[in-house]
Amino acid sequence: MKNRKISEIRCVRCNKKLCEGDVIVLEIKCPRCKAINVINITKN
Repeated sequence: MKNRKISEIRCVRCNKKLCEGDVIVLEIKCPRCKAINVINITKN
């Protein structure tokens, strides 16, 4: 497996680290500030 950087997903409101990994679509609720974060990444 190639050495590649894993993306870090952070809350848009409080900047808490929520998860890391290769994500295409993710909806996650921040346990700290309760904001709903919707991540939609398109890779070319």
